[in-house]
Amino acid sequence: MVNRVLLDTNRLKISRPGFDVLTATQAQLLFNSDYNTAAIYMRGTTSTQGNIVTIPFGTTFPARPNVDLWCINTDVLDPNWVMLGQLLEAQHTVPRAGSYIDASWSTSSLQVWSNGGLVATQWAYAVWRF
Repeated sequence: MVNRVLLDTNRLKISRPGFDVLTATQAQLLFNSDYNTAAIYMRGTTSTQGNIVTIPFGTTFPARPNVDLWCINTDVLDPNWVMLGQLLEAQHTVPRAGSYIDASWSTSSLQVWSNGGLVATQWAYAVWRF
């Protein structure tokens, strides 16, 4: 069985099931008091107009931060913001109306674009710091 909880005079860390808290990366931790509580690091909107848009975070995180992503997709009959959900993989693809909405992100930037003639050109995002 692996060590899941580390509590000392400086911090509290809790690892995901199956990962040893003593050797876990930031992505393998459920909680890390080094980063206090969750807070929005940055948020905004952008327009792709058929292009790939790169949004720099302005810093390099020790691990990929959590990102929430929304878009306006006129291919569906609802012209309102559609939440694509939390991005959990380095490359995230969401099928919509036979096409795809794609996002890719690293420790320093987020990229969004549309594929297959999709008309999702307006994006909103929130980057979380834990």
